[in-house]
Amino acid sequence: MGPFQLTLRESKVPKPRSPMESGTCRLHRAIEKIMWRGCVVIVIVANVTLLALFGVALMNR
Repeated sequence: MGPFQLTLRESKVPKPRSPMESGTCRLHRAIEKIMWRGCVVIVIVANVTLLALFGVALMNR
C-alpha cells in the first residue's frame, strides 16, 4: 500500500498549466472512475455467477 499511495499523491500534486490540460485531466479522471466502476461491476458479476453456478451444482446433487 505504501508505494502505491505515494504514487497517487505525486500524481495529484502537479497542477495543470493550461485549460486544455485541465480538460484532459478531467477526462482522464472520468475515464479512471468509469474503469474503476467497471472493474468493480465485473468482479461482483463474476462472484455472483460463480456462486450461482456453485449453488446449481449443489442443488443438482
